[in-house]
Amino acid sequence: MSNSRSFTRNRIYNNILETIGDTPLVRLNRIPKDYGLECEMFAKCEFVNPGGSIKDRISYTMVLEAQKSGIAKSGTRFIEPTSGNTGIGVALATAVCGFGCTIVTPDKNSDEKMSTISLLGAEVVQTPAMAPWESSEHFLSVAKRRLLEDPNAISCDQYKNDVNPRTHYEYTAEEILALVPDVDMIVMGSGTGGTVTGVAQKVKEKCPKCIIVTVDPQGSLIFGEGPADLYFVEGIGGDFVPDVLDKSVIDKVEKPNDYDAFNMSREIIKKEGLLCGGSSGAAMISAIRAAKKLNFGAGKRVVVILPDGIRNYMTKFVCDQWMEAHLFKEPPEREFLWWNRCISNLTLNRTVPRLLENSTCIEALAAMGSENNVALVVNDEGFFKGVLTKDSLRSEATNPKKAGRIDFNEPVNRHLIKTYYKIVENRGNPTVGLASRILDIAPFVIIVEAYYENSNKKQFKGYIPKGIVTTEHVMEYILEIQAIKTINSNMSNHVDAKNGTSNSARKFFTLKDMPHIVRALDRNQKVHSDILNVIGNTPLVKLSKLPKDEGLKCEMYAKCEFLNPGGSVKDRIAYRMFLDAEQKGILKPGKSVIVEPTSGNTGIGLALAAAVRGYRCIIVLPEKMSDEKVNTLVALGAEIIRTPTEAAWDSPESNIMVAHRLAKEIPHAIILDQYNNPCNPLAHYDGTAEEILWALDDAVDMVVIGAGTSGTISGVGHKIKERCPDCVIVGVDPYGSILAEPEVLNESDVQVYEVEGIGYDFLPGTLDRTVVDKWVKSDDQNSLEIARRLIKDEGLLCGGSSGAAMWGAIQAAKSLKEGQKCVVLLPDSIRNYMTKFISDQWMEARNFKPLIKNDKLLWWDKHLTQDMVRPTKSISHYSTTAYAIATLKENPTPLLNVTGDNGSLVGLLTADNVRKKLSNMLAKTSDPLDKFLVKKYYKVDLSNKPSLGLVSRMLDISPYVVVVRSVSSAVLPVGIITSEDLLSGIH
Repeated sequence: MSNSRSFTRNRIYNNILETIGDTPLVRLNRIPKDYGLECEMFAKCEFVNPGGSIKDRISYTMVLEAQKSGIAKSGTRFIEPTSGNTGIGVALATAVCGFGCTIVTPDKNSDEKMSTISLLGAEVVQTPAMAPWESSEHFLSVAKRRLLEDPNAISCDQYKNDVNPRTHYEYTAEEILALVPDVDMIVMGSGTGGTVTGVAQKVKEKCPKCIIVTVDPQGSLIFGEGPADLYFVEGIGGDFVPDVLDKSVIDKVEKPNDYDAFNMSREIIKKEGLLCGGSSGAAMISAIRAAKKLNFGAGKRVVVILPDGIRNYMTKFVCDQWMEAHLFKEPPEREFLWWNRCISNLTLNRTVPRLLENSTCIEALAAMGSENNVALVVNDEGFFKGVLTKDSLRSEATNPKKAGRIDFNEPVNRHLIKTYYKIVENRGNPTVGLASRILDIAPFVIIVEAYYENSNKKQFKGYIPKGIVTTEHVMEYILEIQAIKTINSNMSNHVDAKNGTSNSARKFFTLKDMPHIVRALDRNQKVHSDILNVIGNTPLVKLSKLPKDEGLKCEMYAKCEFLNPGGSVKDRIAYRMFLDAEQKGILKPGKSVIVEPTSGNTGIGLALAAAVRGYRCIIVLPEKMSDEKVNTLVALGAEIIRTPTEAAWDSPESNIMVAHRLAKEIPHAIILDQYNNPCNPLAHYDGTAEEILWALDDAVDMVVIGAGTSGTISGVGHKIKERCPDCVIVGVDPYGSILAEPEVLNESDVQVYEVEGIGYDFLPGTLDRTVVDKWVKSDDQNSLEIARRLIKDEGLLCGGSSGAAMWGAIQAAKSLKEGQKCVVLLPDSIRNYMTKFISDQWMEARNFKPLIKNDKLLWWDKHLTQDMVRPTKSISHYSTTAYAIATLKENPTPLLNVTGDNGSLVGLLTADNVRKKLSNMLAKTSDPLDKFLVKKYYKVDLSNKPSLGLVSRMLDISPYVVVVRSVSSAVLPVGIITSEDLLSGIH
């Protein structure tokens, strides 16, 4: 870790690994007060490390130590057993250092972790989460076997490696003591034992009275007794005691449960704006409890180490429905007649087959037949053991990364799905509303009954399966929905309805003469008053592999804006607009409501600021924006309104016009208006540009920036032109957008593009095209390919807009000579795209990546034929919603095609989407049919002769694939294909 002892930031980093450490210490303001604590509490924000967790520290030092000692050399493969975050850290370090990597991890860990590790170029091996530590299937045993099989393999062995605690002894602890030398308590997770051992040993030397509290979740055996129990919090605890753990330095152990950990994580995010993970929540609730037990009052100082970020949990605790499904959060209140009815009123699918756990997969398929896609697996006593589906068997059988074919004669208990949701019918009062919420994130819900040995319910024996619930079972209730209440207000807003949009150039702001809010470029680590104070001062990292591979002669530097605390460059403008509006009295604490149209990242920045400063926040964004963005916004406490992606900027349905309408209807609503607000370019004129110039001593030859609201390129461009008049400013604009000049560059037949956060169909007032010397147009495929290469080759966990900017930089920098310097601004992180370009299948489905080969399957390259397709019924887009729903109920397939005048497919009507729209109050039955249409789905065109392999890969990420046929200018619907259809077609 570079310069950690001096606690200063470098001007330039040779690679992303050098940015590890020196994480901010942030004062906690709202949470201690809300819990009645008078002591000072500080959060050590380890989640802002470049890999997203505290484990970046030990991963880097362990790999570095192996290099220095000569153990790791060319051709070496690191094989590391881990609960996940160390896996990401090791994959990051080995990617940058050029080593092979295999990560062995329990299968309870999030898909987000696995996707990140894979994209960093590492192999992922998952093992059963509940395998006893002494068994051959435990992740430690599997890793040990792999090491014996590969003569070129070594392990960091974090559980035994003294570099683990030594890293925290020499760095993490020193950073804390440099800022809080008289600390009274430090709270941190147990995990591998390295953090608590290293920090405690150093702190005890200098502050012997400091109380060391470690956190071990309920279910863990590190500080517990009895059999291990499954818990959902990841990254802390375990079923064995690591060798590096020194229990003698620990004064107190707290054992929070999942409920408290995850709810505290959500509270930290919503009240302090700290985008942390589940382990962080466990640490914080433990700190609060320990401080109360010890009667810590005014003058006492507590430091809580927050080890992980939310990126790895976007489909877990960050998602409301996931929390509700696990009874960690109550479902929202609804006024529907059916919402609070007991789930026992639902008609269950009781025909779902029940299989003994030693049944074979062939027997399972036979039992499911053509009527069922799900089988429930039980033991000899009839107690529920797990779930098997046709889709899971198809996925496992066709996975190209699987070592060998699936043996269908194996028992089903070796092939149970990892993720499913169940409701215990006789525990509490489960409602139809709860089932509906779970169906938002799952295709079915299993209903079980808890069985006890005796009547006093003290000796729990197991669950007896009763059946499953699907969307179709809930739909009959939903049709009783009441009308949605609409907002009524005569309050007007200071924002003009048309303000913020234009299709013609306007006079740009005179930035030099405007009032400036300038923070000194202070690189010294210090205690921050809140997380907003951490925004900016992002690292400038020298790129090595990518420029070399592209044959560039110049020096290429990445301005890593994705390391801002909200995850993007937009944190800068959000905070600046807040400060300006508060200073002018436009925003009034406790009264004003923020309403903002955005493509997502500005919304997250504003929601972050609103969370810290206590404002209500409403974000209006197009439907194409990722679910990850929405979940982050919701976790920050924002209210979300989605608008049609295809709506033009001046359409009443566009996010801009909807926001302006709401701003007039809602009392005290304010639009900060990023498209016209001078604080947008000013944030970059005063901040981003100054940081670039400081890092490079005012010697920069080219700066490349993507254009969205265009405040970044306008503000940075103006400041750099003042100091480096010969510097070339390059703007990157995607095909389908109109921001570039000359206008001929914008001629394109692209209607919708996948890359988020750049490009527009109007000219924002914050755009000054006179400062841009050259424009480069980008497309989705090149942008996303380069984003994935930045991750794999440089270890930069950036997003799609960053890929577009890098693609533009590669094209523009070809004109630069050796010794010249090019800076490319990377605006966004991968967090918002975990289910998008991070996924191989998502990339393959859009032809952005070659289809992965599976030579073991003879049918993989065969073409899909119409006889394999399940026909679907079509209705006209002129149909009423009532007619469409009635038709859907009578239809044997789960969806209807909705077609336009020429028979072309314009959308789908699915039972699941109708239920979601109605139950989440996003539409009502009196609304036009268009409000219920699904417009984002996976499809293949028979005219293009799609392969069965492509269909199979699409089915990995979608319950069905729509099949169409192009005829002249029409795209005609043919039907759908599901896992069941594919399995039938290939046998």
